[in-house]
Amino acid sequence: MSFDDPALSGIFSDPLLLALRQPPNLRRILTSSKLLTLDYASKGNAHCNKKRCQICKHITTEERINIPNINFPIIPPNLNCDSCNVVYIFLCNLCKDKLYVGETGTSFRLRFNNHKQSIRDNTLGFPVAEHFNLPHHSIENLKVILIANNFICAEQRKRTELVWIMKLKSHITGLNKDLGLLNQYTFQQTI
Repeated sequence: MSFDDPALSGIFSDPLLLALRQPPNLRRILTSSKLLTLDYASKGNAHCNKKRCQICKHITTEERINIPNINFPIIPPNLNCDSCNVVYIFLCNLCKDKLYVGETGTSFRLRFNNHKQSIRDNTLGFPVAEHFNLPHHSIENLKVILIANNFICAEQRKRTELVWIMKLKSHITGLNKDLGLLNQYTFQQTI
């Protein structure tokens, strides 16, 4: 093809540029050169905004939560009552030191409804139910913080629950009766 041809010079005013491109390889397919950006505006739990949701009123939506007797703030991710595979904290807004750390592989909505039913039935042996049936307490005093999600497996979720139980000392001063994951192990004292 010649650029001196008068028929082509009317179509192509500038000379053509020949460019080659490398075909995609595994590295280009599997990696990205873009840097991850952290969206700080999406911190804090959120309401699901469903008209009939009874859980949203219990969800704490602040981006930074300070709990009395705890030396660090909790900065929860952007989760709501429909989130699955989560670790959560129950707080009593009357007894500031009464915390419960729990986990669920199902939706938080289902797990919360199980807790709610145990509170209604005043189920013995359930620390959350026993606490929120104390005098001057009700389920209206219960506040929720969803603190972690997206676990690879149940064991990772249970380990995270254990870490939070230890951080918050909820097995000592709070409502956790055991150490979650460690409860299945038997420890023998060596002399």
